[in-house]
Amino acid sequence: MDQSVLLVILALVKGDISASFANAANMKACEVKLGQIRPTLKRAGFRIIKSRCVKSPQKFTSYRTRRAKNAPRVHYLISFPADSVTITPMAGKPACEKARAKAAETSYCTTSRQEPL
Repeated sequence: MDQSVLLVILALVKGDISASFANAANMKACEVKLGQIRPTLKRAGFRIIKSRCVKSPQKFTSYRTRRAKNAPRVHYLISFPADSVTITPMAGKPACEKARAKAAETSYCTTSRQEPL
């Protein structure tokens, strides 16, 4: 199975970090999506921290641009060991920051309105 996930990590205005995910059937389909999304985000003025396609069995709810502002957010620890990625749902920001402090690789505590499936 060549299931892929498009991962975009953005810096938000108030200093938080947001993650967005898009499921893709394979790496080629993911790279096409990334090629469409990255320029759009840059034109809109978003600061992209990381954007890449990764092979992953994980799936997420669909990304929707017009969610209610008070929609719940899921906290994730996103780590980049070697040439891979680990996306771990966390209980909240304090738990994420504690885990990030122990991580040996580049890691980010993010939030998203997308949930794991």
